[in-house]
Amino acid sequence: MAKYVFMFDESKNPNTEEAQFVLGNKGAQLGEMTNAGLRVPYGFTISTQGCKEYYSLGKKWPKGLEPEIKRALKRLEKKMKKKLGDSKNPLFVSVRSGSYVSMPGMRHLQSFQKIRAPHTILTGASSICSPML
Repeated sequence: MAKYVFMFDESKNPNTEEAQFVLGNKGAQLGEMTNAGLRVPYGFTISTQGCKEYYSLGKKWPKGLEPEIKRALKRLEKKMKKKLGDSKNPLFVSVRSGSYVSMPGMRHLQSFQKIRAPHTILTGASSICSPML
C-alpha cells in the first residue's frame, strides 16, 4: 500500500525533483526548511499520489489515507501539546493546497472556509489569543 502522509521532518532529502513530485513544491520546501532548522510550525503533507488517487476514485479518499491522517494528527497534537477540538487548549491547523498534482485550490479552500468551530472551541481560542491582541 502506498504511503500518503509525510511529516515535515520525515523528508531527509526534500530539495530534490523526486521529493517535489512526491510532496509537491510546498511540501518539499517545508521539509527543506524544517531540516535546515528554521522555525516552521510542525505539520504534514499529503502526497501527490494521494491526490491523484482521490481523483481516480471519483473524489473519494484512497484506502489507507484516513488512518495515516489520524496518526499524523496524533503526532501533531503530541508535539504541539494541544488537542484538536479541545475547548481549553485547542490545536489549530492550516490546510493548504499546493501539491505537484493539486486539488483546485480556491474551490477547496472555500469549502474549508465554511467549516465552523463549536462555540466552546472559539471561547478557548479567545482566551489564548486575547493577550496577543
